[in-house]
Amino acid sequence: MKKVFKLLDYPLVFSLIVTIIFGILMMYSASSIVAVKNYGYSGDFFFRSQLNKLF
Repeated sequence: MKKVFKLLDYPLVFSLIVTIIFGILMMYSASSIVAVKNYGYSGDFFFRSQLNKLF
């Protein structure tokens, strides 16, 4: 198990996590108005949908 952690490229993993979080936040800010106005869903509908798909 320690060998696996030694092989990880930590800056790359950190960059990936930051990019995923940034993308989810952008999805929330861009789609909250659309969800409420066009579909009648709650403002965080698409945000929760993306979180469910992520995990």
